[in-house]
Amino acid sequence: MKNTLLPEDYLAWAGIITTGFFADRIMCRFRNSEKTLQAKAELTEQMLERAERFSMLGQFAAGITHEICQPLNSIKIIAEGALLMNTRSGLALPEACEAFRKISARTESMEKIITNIRTLLAAQPEPDAVSDLNKCVQLFTEYSEKNFKEKGVNIYLIPCSENIVVYGSEIKIFCLLRNFTDNSLRAVKNSNLKAIYIKTGIKKDGPDAGKSFLTIEDTGCGIPESELESVFNPLRNIAGRTGLGLGLFIVRSICDSIHASIKAGNRTRGGAIFTVVFSSPGSLS
Repeated sequence: MKNTLLPEDYLAWAGIITTGFFADRIMCRFRNSEKTLQAKAELTEQMLERAERFSMLGQFAAGITHEICQPLNSIKIIAEGALLMNTRSGLALPEACEAFRKISARTESMEKIITNIRTLLAAQPEPDAVSDLNKCVQLFTEYSEKNFKEKGVNIYLIPCSENIVVYGSEIKIFCLLRNFTDNSLRAVKNSNLKAIYIKTGIKKDGPDAGKSFLTIEDTGCGIPESELESVFNPLRNIAGRTGLGLGLFIVRSICDSIHASIKAGNRTRGGAIFTVVFSSPGSLS
């Protein structure tokens, strides 16, 4: 006997299929929502851990800056004085002179570490601080040009023709430029063409359209693709460069404090490029 389905049977099957479909959709949404909540919880936990580490770093830095700065300065002065006396005496021993030079250099390196940590601790939000970006870059270039020339490095400034006011104090803009260019100086050390380009401008399109930007490019060794994401981590040196591993970490900390974004990349013609996109003062009011 042939089985026949009545209209109500079709309706029943359609109801079962529809119910199953919507039940599956609801479960998918529930699972996605659960994953989102879990990801947010993990992110919150990471941020709390990071805040705790920064707090510990702050306490540590406050202690060492007080205890180390004065003795370091004294050691440096004594070493440089001994070197001067040894040189003028006419009986200078090359080994002794070299030892005094090393002592002076090592103490200067330690002072830089302390200065960098102090800068990091100072990277706190400044709700009312705004600066003329072109003016800051111009002053920094004039101030640093002699140092660059002594190292055989040419620095080129390409300012925006429009007036640019950005969120952040002048001292923090100077700290950004100083750490960027220190990094670039190490990068171009062994390059045939030693040049650093500093450019300011306003984004014309894309998600950052209308925002001011600052780029620092160099003709150095560039950044390996595998290190582009981790280059701003603390105590990490880019392959082919020597340093304390704090400069770019401080740059990122300052950018966070002034609500600016930062990105590292490589130039098509060789070398690295760093881009800072600033928040306009009006967007934060």
